[in-house]
Amino acid sequence: MDSDLKNFLLPLARKHVQGARWATDIGTDYWMQPALLMGTAGGTEDAAYRLIDNGWTLEAEHGVAGAGSELFGGVKTAGIPATPGTPPHIYLNTSGDLIVSPPVFGSYEHAWAAAQMVGKENLPNQLVMDVRAAFIDGSTDEEESGFGFFEDATTTTTATEALQLAFISCNATNFQLATNASTTLMDNSIAVIDNAWHTWRIVLDFDTAGVIRARWFIDKVLQGAIVPTTAEAPYAWGAHVLTNDLRIGIVHIFYDWV
Repeated sequence: MDSDLKNFLLPLARKHVQGARWATDIGTDYWMQPALLMGTAGGTEDAAYRLIDNGWTLEAEHGVAGAGSELFGGVKTAGIPATPGTPPHIYLNTSGDLIVSPPVFGSYEHAWAAAQMVGKENLPNQLVMDVRAAFIDGSTDEEESGFGFFEDATTTTTATEALQLAFISCNATNFQLATNASTTLMDNSIAVIDNAWHTWRIVLDFDTAGVIRARWFIDKVLQGAIVPTTAEAPYAWGAHVLTNDLRIGIVHIFYDWV
């Protein structure tokens, strides 16, 4: 099939996977809707929708219902809604609160399978994370409190800093992106911290010299880039806090061909 036609049909061929199936199903787009967190391991709810029964690590997360949004978020300015309200979300507000997915993203096999699924001869050249999130309290300089990609090792509440692959946090003044929480591998954003809901994006790909990079965006605005630790796929996605408070809405991780 002509490559232009394949590109045209790509949106129709994409497969979307819900959170409790990240460890078992192959797709191009992976979604986590916070409402699916309700229930505990071995509870009476349908185990097919319980993240904790399907390879996720959860520690003391708190599910919160959404409220207050205008229809479609109301009037848009540069694509940003005026009245988005508060979405359904996970509230991480106690030291050690944690949510981490199975480590599945970014390896050769996972990307190859995604390409096969949509009939592409070439592997995707981007792995993208989109998250709706808010730092309700970002007053402490804490690289450990935030969200993003973790490395391939098992992530625990005591090891998150060392396992961060590309992780958004704040330094009490600005938002920032870091790998392994290293000050030499950190990009301090010009964006001053606030407690508003934003759409956050991390794009993992290669630069023109073939070096892996992580670029990050807040509400579609590029903030900067870092060079993440290499040879650490498959990655997990997750969020963790110590002192700062964090709210996590819908998560969308996907492969792209650009």
